[in-house]
Amino acid sequence: MATTAKAKTRSNPGRRLELARRRSGLARQAAADRLNIPVQAVKYLDRWELDKIDESYRSKSVVRRYALLVGLNPADYEHHVPYKPAEPYRFKPMIVLSRLSLSATAVILGLAVIGFLGWRTFVAAARPALDLAQPVVGLITDQPTTAVAGQTSEQAQVYVNGFNVPVDPGGGFNTSVILVEGTNTITITAINSFGRQTQAKRIVRFIP
Repeated sequence: MATTAKAKTRSNPGRRLELARRRSGLARQAAADRLNIPVQAVKYLDRWELDKIDESYRSKSVVRRYALLVGLNPADYEHHVPYKPAEPYRFKPMIVLSRLSLSATAVILGLAVIGFLGWRTFVAAARPALDLAQPVVGLITDQPTTAVAGQTSEQAQVYVNGFNVPVDPGGGFNTSVILVEGTNTITITAINSFGRQTQAKRIVRFIP
């Protein structure tokens, strides 16, 4: 029976996360605060009931940060997160008033196409915004983690030390980074859909 219980624990990534969290002395609320997610989400992660968690809290990024927080290898857990393909972009046709003549409609559609192409060209040439609120420049802390938060352009992706972090519809992002004792270099990169990127770095000193 003991062998069967151990086998079930090894096959359940959530159970392994929960045991590692307990060994680290972290309560669920403390883990939720560190990960900046609801405590209920941590509960479902411990049970690996990902279908019960809001989509924004069941990403590979959240699982990766949870594994790092409790001292586990994120690669052993990320591949267990179900892949959900992005919704395909669907063009919504313009509704044209019935009183417009065919020629006027053609002019309006032509101007719309020109405007759209111009906007896409402008966006392609521009780098995404990247405004960091945390951590502040020259931060010295006695805490083992530090928040990384800021604002980027809408629909841009953000990577912190190479790990993708969630970005809300308005471009805001907020995550945490586990520090090592001494000097830590945190690299934040914003990338838009055209591959243009903006990068910032912050040096944080962790002195326990």
